[in-house]
Amino acid sequence: MRFLEFDIPSWDECLSSYLSIHDGNTDDDIIIGFYCNVIMPPEHLHSGFNVAFIKFRYTTGNPGRGFLMEYNAEIFYPAIGLGNSTGKMQITKGYVQVKS
Repeated sequence: MRFLEFDIPSWDECLSSYLSIHDGNTDDDIIIGFYCNVIMPPEHLHSGFNVAFIKFRYTTGNPGRGFLMEYNAEIFYPAIGLGNSTGKMQITKGYVQVKS
């Protein structure tokens, strides 16, 4: 994951408006990061799985623009059988844009 645009203002250290990213498919899974303009995301984020749960929360009247994120999902399918087969890699690319 890579953020191309990020503007989530929060005057209370990311308590009222934030973006949280979790390593899995629910917000109960391990948190990768918790971000707002006070705590900016790193240039690249990686999930241990081919899925990540993203939660965006903002308060009414927040003047921020939101975020634009690019992602790549890589899934490796191992070869089944004998020989020198290495399997194949499926790569999915996309963008997520959310405006507040």
